[in-house]
Amino acid sequence: MVSGRFVQWKTVDPETGKKQEYLLAKSFMGDAKIEGYLCPYCRKMILDIPDTLGGR
Repeated sequence: MVSGRFVQWKTVDPETGKKQEYLLAKSFMGDAKIEGYLCPYCRKMILDIPDTLGGR
């Protein structure tokens, strides 16, 4: 998957309403990339998240 400068996962905890954001990939020059797999039949993605990037 390729994005602008950041690939982020954003969610909201349904119990508390607290927003959570996780940085998955970044690039200061643009084209942040993260390796993953896409199944076009079940429409699911599996992403390999590097250990060097933590939650934000």
